[in-house]
Amino acid sequence: MNIKLNSTLKNLLLLENLGLFLGSVILFGLATSYSWWMFALLFFLPDVSFAAYLINTSGVITCCIIKV
Repeated sequence: MNIKLNSTLKNLLLLENLGLFLGSVILFGLATSYSWWMFALLFFLPDVSFAAYLINTSGVITCCIIKV
């Protein structure tokens, strides 16, 4: 489905996404005692599991285990 958005709505959605991202970063820093490398690891974990899925069929098991 291809929906055209006007520029005001598009900017509002971008600001909302930016606010959610910044809020999650701030909450991670305030609410946990983990270091920032753990945040980066958890942030990119879905991409790593999907890359394992693309490499071979045994990556399907890895992908499913990581997502659970």
